Amino acid sequence: MKFFYIPFFCLLISFVFFACTDNTKIQDMDKYVKEINAGEAGRLLKQKKGVIVLDIRTKSEFNSGHIKNALNIDYYSPDFENKLKQLDKSKPYLLYCRSGNRSRKSLDKMIKSGFTNIYHLTRGYNEWKAKFKD
Repeated sequence: MKFFYIPFFCLLISFVFFACTDNTKIQDMDKYVKEINAGEAGRLLKQKKGVIVLDIRTKSEFNSGHIKNALNIDYYSPDFENKLKQLDKSKPYLLYCRSGNRSRKSLDKMIKSGFTNIYHLTRGYNEWKAKFKD
C-alpha cells in the first residue's frame, strides 16, 4: 500500500511545480519580432526613419560603448518592466544587449506590453562592435 503513495506524491509535487511556473509563451513571436544580424541592423537604421534603438545592458556596459542614439533601460533594474510600459508601443524598436540573451528574454515582456514591431539584434552589441568597430 505504501508504494501507492510514492507515485501519487510525485505526481502531486510535479503538478504543483508546473502550476506555479509561468509557461506562457508568445505563439506567433515572428509576427512581432524580426531577428536580424549587425549588418541588417546597420542598414535598418540608415533606411528606416523613426526606429528607436533600445539597449537593455547595464549603465556601465552602456557607458563603455553603444549604438548611436540608443536609449538605455537596464534589464536588471527593478523597474525594468514599468519603464518598458512607458515607451511608445507604436514605434519600431531595435532591441539589443551584450550577446542577445537578455534581449531574447525581454521579447515576451515587450510583446505582452503591446509592442508589435521589434527588430532583435540576435547576437547583440558584441556582433555590432565587431562589425562596425564603434
